[in-house]
Amino acid sequence: MAKLFMKSGVCSLCNDGQHILMFDIDIAHVYGGKVVAKLRTFQKKHNLSEIYLFQTKNGWHAWCLEKFTLDEVYNMYLGLGLADAAHRVIGYY
Repeated sequence: MAKLFMKSGVCSLCNDGQHILMFDIDIAHVYGGKVVAKLRTFQKKHNLSEIYLFQTKNGWHAWCLEKFTLDEVYNMYLGLGLADAAHRVIGYY
């Protein structure tokens, strides 16, 4: 049997049961200008507050601290067009 490990990290779930937008854009070859342009278009389309963009060693993370239901987050997430393909396939639970 494989060993079990505790993992920790951040989660989009807030105390009130709603979620903030958290995008994991693991596409290292996409340069920052394209990510910013896509996120600005996405922000305007959904009338969102500020989106915070962080560069990682594998790509980008983007967070918007506005709260939504999980279904709203999921549907907006699919419409971005930059999300990691694995996240689009496995969905959410």
